Amino acid sequence: MMVIRLNGFNEFIDLSAYAYEPEVSVRFILKSDGSVEEDGFYFDDINIKDIKIFQG
Repeated sequence: MMVIRLNGFNEFIDLSAYAYEPEVSVRFILKSDGSVEEDGFYFDDINIKDIKIFQG
């Protein structure tokens, strides 16, 4: 599921495909057209949550 707001944004990405990997890298890329002259971007409150689902 992904939720985006125009004035800043929240993004939720399902990483369950990597659940059994010993290590996962996450990369952030800023893309812009030539008209943007701001500082770039800032991160605040990055969370990677481990939710275990048990079947039984």
